[in-house]
Amino acid sequence: MSLVISSTANPRIKAVAALSQPRERRLTGLCTIEGHDEVRLARDSGSAIREVYLCPDLMRASDLVLGETLRAAGVDLVEVSEAVMAKIAYREHPDAWLAVAESPDTDLATFAARLRLHRAQSAARTGRQADERPRTLLVLDSVEKPGNLGAVLRSADAAGIDGIIASDCRTDMGNPNVVRASKATVFTIPLAECGPDEAIGWLTSEGITLYAASPEGSITHWEIDFSRPGGTAVAFGAEREGLGDFWLAQAAARVSIPMEGIVNSLNIAQSATLVAYEALRQRLSPK
Repeated sequence: MSLVISSTANPRIKAVAALSQPRERRLTGLCTIEGHDEVRLARDSGSAIREVYLCPDLMRASDLVLGETLRAAGVDLVEVSEAVMAKIAYREHPDAWLAVAESPDTDLATFAARLRLHRAQSAARTGRQADERPRTLLVLDSVEKPGNLGAVLRSADAAGIDGIIASDCRTDMGNPNVVRASKATVFTIPLAECGPDEAIGWLTSEGITLYAASPEGSITHWEIDFSRPGGTAVAFGAEREGLGDFWLAQAAARVSIPMEGIVNSLNIAQSATLVAYEALRQRLSPK
Protein backbone atom coordinates (compact mmCIF):
# COMPACT_ATOMS: atom_id res chain seq x y z
CA MET A 1 0.00 0.00 0.00
CA SER A 2 1.61 3.20 -1.20
CA LEU A 3 -1.04 5.59 0.10
CA VAL A 4 -1.66 6.25 3.81
CA ILE A 5 -4.49 8.52 5.01
CA SER A 6 -4.82 9.56 8.62
CA SER A 7 -6.94 12.71 8.31
CA THR A 8 -10.73 12.54 8.39
CA ALA A 9 -10.75 15.84 6.46
CA ASN A 10 -9.07 14.27 3.44
CA PRO A 11 -11.23 14.89 0.31
CA ARG A 12 -11.03 11.25 -0.71
CA ILE A 13 -12.29 10.17 2.71
CA LYS A 14 -15.11 12.69 2.55
CA ALA A 15 -16.15 11.27 -0.82
CA VAL A 16 -16.31 7.73 0.59
CA ALA A 17 -18.23 8.87 3.68
CA ALA A 18 -20.76 10.60 1.41
CA LEU A 19 -21.74 7.22 -0.05
CA SER A 20 -23.78 6.63 3.10
CA GLN A 21 -26.35 8.97 1.49
CA PRO A 22 -28.81 7.67 -1.15
CA ARG A 23 -28.36 10.72 -3.36
CA GLU A 24 -24.61 10.21 -3.60
CA ARG A 25 -25.04 6.53 -4.41
CA ARG A 26 -27.46 7.40 -7.20
CA LEU A 27 -25.13 10.06 -8.65
CA THR A 28 -22.00 7.92 -8.58
CA GLY A 29 -23.40 4.43 -9.05
CA LEU A 30 -21.16 3.35 -6.18
CA CYS A 31 -21.68 1.89 -2.72
CA THR A 32 -19.56 0.66 0.18
CA ILE A 33 -18.98 -2.88 1.43
CA GLU A 34 -17.83 -3.31 5.03
CA GLY A 35 -16.14 -6.33 6.56
CA HIS A 36 -13.48 -8.83 5.51
CA ASP A 37 -15.92 -11.64 4.68
CA GLU A 38 -18.26 -9.31 2.82
CA VAL A 39 -15.46 -7.84 0.70
CA ARG A 40 -14.18 -11.33 -0.08
CA LEU A 41 -17.64 -12.54 -1.12
CA ALA A 42 -18.19 -9.49 -3.32
CA ARG A 43 -14.81 -10.06 -4.95
CA ASP A 44 -15.55 -13.74 -5.54
CA SER A 45 -18.87 -12.83 -7.16
CA GLY A 46 -17.10 -10.71 -9.75
CA SER A 47 -18.29 -7.37 -8.38
CA ALA A 48 -16.41 -4.35 -9.69
CA ILE A 49 -14.45 -3.24 -6.62
CA ARG A 50 -12.87 0.17 -7.23
CA GLU A 51 -10.77 0.57 -4.09
CA VAL A 52 -10.30 -0.91 -0.63
CA TYR A 53 -9.53 0.88 2.63
CA LEU A 54 -7.61 -1.06 5.27
CA CYS A 55 -6.95 -0.22 8.91
CA PRO A 56 -3.72 -1.99 10.02
CA ASP A 57 -4.57 -1.52 13.71
CA LEU A 58 -7.71 -3.62 13.23
CA MET A 59 -6.29 -6.28 10.94
CA ARG A 60 -5.79 -9.95 11.77
CA ALA A 61 -2.98 -12.06 10.39
CA SER A 62 -5.47 -14.00 8.26
CA ASP A 63 -6.55 -10.77 6.56
CA LEU A 64 -3.27 -10.56 4.66
CA VAL A 65 -4.34 -13.23 2.14
CA LEU A 66 -7.26 -11.19 0.86
CA GLY A 67 -5.13 -8.07 0.74
CA GLU A 68 -2.53 -9.75 -1.44
CA THR A 69 -5.22 -11.20 -3.71
CA LEU A 70 -6.80 -7.79 -4.23
CA ARG A 71 -3.44 -6.16 -4.82
CA ALA A 72 -2.57 -8.79 -7.43
CA ALA A 73 -5.86 -8.03 -9.17
CA GLY A 74 -4.92 -4.37 -9.43
CA VAL A 75 -7.32 -3.05 -6.79
CA ASP A 76 -6.19 0.19 -5.17
CA LEU A 77 -5.44 -0.47 -1.47
CA VAL A 78 -5.40 2.49 0.90
CA GLU A 79 -4.17 2.35 4.49
CA VAL A 80 -6.21 4.39 6.97
CA SER A 81 -6.20 5.14 10.69
CA GLU A 82 -8.89 3.94 13.10
CA ALA A 83 -10.38 7.43 13.16
CA VAL A 84 -10.69 7.46 9.38
CA MET A 85 -12.22 3.97 9.31
CA ALA A 86 -14.76 5.07 11.91
CA LYS A 87 -15.70 8.03 9.70
CA ILE A 88 -16.26 6.08 6.50
CA ALA A 89 -17.82 2.98 8.08
CA TYR A 90 -21.55 2.61 8.64
CA ARG A 91 -21.13 -0.02 11.35
CA GLU A 92 -20.65 1.15 14.91
CA HIS A 93 -17.69 -1.20 15.42
CA PRO A 94 -16.08 -1.75 12.00
CA ASP A 95 -13.35 -4.23 11.28
CA ALA A 96 -10.30 -3.49 9.14
CA TRP A 97 -12.01 -3.59 5.75
CA LEU A 98 -14.14 -1.27 3.63
CA ALA A 99 -14.45 -1.44 -0.15
CA VAL A 100 -15.95 0.97 -2.65
CA ALA A 101 -17.68 -0.92 -5.45
CA GLU A 102 -20.16 -0.45 -8.24
CA SER A 103 -23.72 -0.83 -7.01
CA PRO A 104 -25.47 -4.13 -7.82
CA ASP A 105 -26.87 -4.52 -11.33
CA THR A 106 -30.67 -4.47 -11.09
CA ASP A 107 -31.60 -3.93 -14.75
CA LEU A 108 -34.63 -6.03 -15.72
CA ALA A 109 -33.33 -6.23 -19.30
CA THR A 110 -30.32 -8.28 -18.19
CA PHE A 111 -32.10 -10.21 -15.44
CA ALA A 112 -32.74 -13.37 -17.46
CA ALA A 113 -29.08 -13.60 -18.52
CA ARG A 114 -27.92 -13.12 -14.94
CA LEU A 115 -30.33 -15.83 -13.81
CA ARG A 116 -28.82 -18.28 -16.29
CA LEU A 117 -25.29 -17.47 -15.17
CA HIS A 118 -26.23 -17.77 -11.50
CA ARG A 119 -27.89 -21.15 -12.08
CA ALA A 120 -24.83 -22.39 -13.94
CA GLN A 121 -22.58 -21.30 -11.08
CA SER A 122 -24.90 -22.94 -8.54
CA ALA A 123 -24.89 -26.16 -10.57
CA ALA A 124 -21.10 -26.16 -10.57
CA ARG A 125 -21.09 -25.95 -6.77
CA THR A 126 -23.79 -28.57 -6.17
CA GLY A 127 -23.03 -30.97 -8.98
CA ARG A 128 -26.49 -30.56 -10.54
CA GLN A 129 -27.20 -29.58 -14.12
CA ALA A 130 -28.18 -25.92 -14.48
CA ASP A 131 -31.52 -26.69 -16.15
CA GLU A 132 -32.40 -29.61 -13.91
CA ARG A 133 -35.15 -27.79 -12.00
CA PRO A 134 -37.62 -24.97 -12.71
CA ARG A 135 -36.70 -21.49 -11.55
CA THR A 136 -37.75 -20.24 -8.11
CA LEU A 137 -38.04 -16.49 -7.56
CA LEU A 138 -39.18 -14.10 -4.85
CA VAL A 139 -41.00 -10.85 -5.61
CA LEU A 140 -40.78 -8.09 -3.01
CA ASP A 141 -43.23 -5.23 -3.39
CA SER A 142 -42.76 -1.78 -1.84
CA VAL A 143 -40.21 -2.94 0.74
CA GLU A 144 -38.85 0.02 2.66
CA LYS A 145 -36.72 -1.36 5.51
CA PRO A 146 -33.15 -2.01 4.33
CA GLY A 147 -32.45 -4.49 7.12
CA ASN A 148 -35.43 -6.64 6.16
CA LEU A 149 -34.49 -6.51 2.49
CA GLY A 150 -30.96 -7.59 3.31
CA ALA A 151 -32.23 -10.42 5.50
CA VAL A 152 -34.41 -11.70 2.64
CA LEU A 153 -31.40 -11.69 0.34
CA ARG A 154 -29.31 -13.64 2.83
CA SER A 155 -32.02 -16.28 3.30
CA ALA A 156 -32.66 -16.47 -0.43
CA ASP A 157 -28.99 -17.14 -1.08
CA ALA A 158 -28.86 -19.82 1.61
CA ALA A 159 -31.98 -21.58 0.30
CA GLY A 160 -30.89 -21.50 -3.35
CA ILE A 161 -33.46 -19.02 -4.65
CA ASP A 162 -32.60 -18.18 -8.26
CA GLY A 163 -33.37 -14.46 -8.19
CA ILE A 164 -35.39 -11.62 -6.70
CA ILE A 165 -37.55 -8.96 -8.30
CA ALA A 166 -38.03 -5.79 -6.25
CA SER A 167 -41.15 -3.91 -7.34
CA ASP A 168 -41.44 -0.24 -6.38
CA CYS A 169 -38.61 -0.74 -3.88
CA ARG A 170 -38.38 2.12 -1.37
CA THR A 171 -34.69 1.67 -0.67
CA ASP A 172 -31.70 1.08 -2.92
CA MET A 173 -29.68 -2.11 -3.12
CA GLY A 174 -26.48 -0.25 -2.27
CA ASN A 175 -27.84 0.95 1.06
CA PRO A 176 -25.23 0.05 3.73
CA ASN A 177 -27.87 -1.73 5.79
CA VAL A 178 -28.91 -3.85 2.80
CA VAL A 179 -25.29 -4.81 2.14
CA ARG A 180 -24.65 -5.49 5.80
CA ALA A 181 -27.82 -7.48 6.54
CA SER A 182 -27.39 -9.51 3.36
CA LYS A 183 -23.76 -10.36 4.26
CA ALA A 184 -22.96 -9.05 0.75
CA THR A 185 -25.21 -11.61 -0.97
CA VAL A 186 -26.79 -8.55 -2.61
CA PHE A 187 -23.81 -8.90 -4.98
CA THR A 188 -24.26 -12.62 -5.64
CA ILE A 189 -27.97 -13.25 -6.21
CA PRO A 190 -29.59 -11.88 -9.41
CA LEU A 191 -31.77 -8.84 -8.72
CA ALA A 192 -34.17 -6.75 -10.77
CA GLU A 193 -35.83 -3.46 -9.84
CA CYS A 194 -38.90 -2.36 -11.78
CA GLY A 195 -42.53 -1.33 -11.52
CA PRO A 196 -45.33 -3.85 -10.91
CA ASP A 197 -46.53 -3.83 -14.53
CA GLU A 198 -43.02 -4.56 -15.77
CA ALA A 199 -42.61 -7.33 -13.20
CA ILE A 200 -45.85 -9.03 -14.22
CA GLY A 201 -44.98 -8.64 -17.89
CA TRP A 202 -41.61 -10.31 -17.39
CA LEU A 203 -43.00 -13.17 -15.29
CA THR A 204 -45.75 -13.82 -17.84
CA SER A 205 -43.33 -13.77 -20.77
CA GLU A 206 -41.13 -16.30 -18.98
CA GLY A 207 -44.03 -18.63 -18.16
CA ILE A 208 -43.49 -18.29 -14.41
CA THR A 209 -46.46 -19.01 -12.12
CA LEU A 210 -47.06 -16.30 -9.51
CA TYR A 211 -48.36 -16.86 -5.97
CA ALA A 212 -49.22 -14.07 -3.53
CA ALA A 213 -48.43 -14.26 0.18
CA SER A 214 -51.51 -13.22 2.12
CA PRO A 215 -53.02 -13.96 5.56
CA GLU A 216 -56.24 -14.85 3.68
CA GLY A 217 -54.53 -17.46 1.54
CA SER A 218 -56.55 -20.36 0.18
CA ILE A 219 -53.54 -22.70 0.45
CA THR A 220 -50.53 -22.86 2.77
CA HIS A 221 -46.96 -22.35 1.65
CA TRP A 222 -46.47 -26.10 2.06
CA GLU A 223 -48.93 -26.64 -0.80
CA ILE A 224 -47.13 -24.55 -3.41
CA ASP A 225 -45.89 -26.73 -6.24
CA PHE A 226 -42.38 -25.46 -6.94
CA SER A 227 -41.90 -27.99 -9.73
CA ARG A 228 -44.29 -26.24 -12.14
CA PRO A 229 -42.87 -25.87 -15.67
CA GLY A 230 -41.41 -22.45 -16.32
CA GLY A 231 -40.85 -21.75 -12.67
CA THR A 232 -42.54 -20.29 -9.62
CA ALA A 233 -42.51 -16.85 -8.02
CA VAL A 234 -43.97 -15.88 -4.64
CA ALA A 235 -44.77 -12.22 -4.00
CA PHE A 236 -44.56 -10.53 -0.60
CA GLY A 237 -45.71 -7.07 0.44
CA ALA A 238 -44.39 -4.61 2.98
CA GLU A 239 -45.18 -5.42 6.60
CA ARG A 240 -47.61 -2.58 7.20
CA GLU A 241 -49.69 -2.69 4.02
CA GLY A 242 -49.16 -6.22 2.74
CA LEU A 243 -49.64 -6.98 -0.93
CA GLY A 244 -51.99 -4.66 -2.77
CA ASP A 245 -54.96 -5.61 -4.92
CA PHE A 246 -52.86 -5.47 -8.09
CA TRP A 247 -50.67 -8.36 -7.01
CA LEU A 248 -53.49 -10.34 -5.43
CA ALA A 249 -55.43 -10.16 -8.69
CA GLN A 250 -52.48 -11.35 -10.76
CA ALA A 251 -51.65 -14.40 -8.63
CA ALA A 252 -52.63 -17.96 -9.44
CA ALA A 253 -53.44 -18.41 -5.73
CA ARG A 254 -53.06 -16.66 -2.40
CA VAL A 255 -50.73 -18.40 0.03
CA SER A 256 -50.75 -18.19 3.81
CA ILE A 257 -48.25 -19.29 6.44
CA PRO A 258 -49.98 -21.10 9.33
CA MET A 259 -49.70 -19.28 12.67
CA GLU A 260 -51.08 -20.26 16.04
CA GLY A 261 -49.85 -17.41 18.22
CA ILE A 262 -51.50 -14.14 19.15
CA VAL A 263 -49.88 -12.10 16.38
CA ASN A 264 -51.41 -12.23 12.92
CA SER A 265 -48.33 -11.67 10.78
CA LEU A 266 -44.62 -12.33 10.34
CA ASN A 267 -42.25 -9.77 8.92
CA ILE A 268 -41.24 -10.08 5.29
CA ALA A 269 -37.84 -11.57 6.08
CA GLN A 270 -39.33 -14.33 8.21
CA SER A 271 -42.10 -15.08 5.70
CA ALA A 272 -39.76 -15.16 2.71
CA THR A 273 -37.35 -17.43 4.58
CA LEU A 274 -40.07 -19.97 5.36
CA VAL A 275 -41.22 -20.02 1.73
CA ALA A 276 -37.66 -20.20 0.37
CA TYR A 277 -36.87 -23.19 2.56
CA GLU A 278 -40.08 -24.95 1.56
CA ALA A 279 -38.89 -24.63 -2.03
CA LEU A 280 -35.53 -26.08 -0.99
CA ARG A 281 -37.23 -28.92 0.90
CA GLN A 282 -39.19 -29.86 -2.19
CA ARG A 283 -36.06 -29.86 -4.33
CA LEU A 284 -34.13 -32.03 -1.87
CA SER A 285 -37.07 -34.35 -1.06
CA PRO A 286 -39.19 -34.59 -4.22
CA LYS A 287 -42.49 -36.45 -4.01
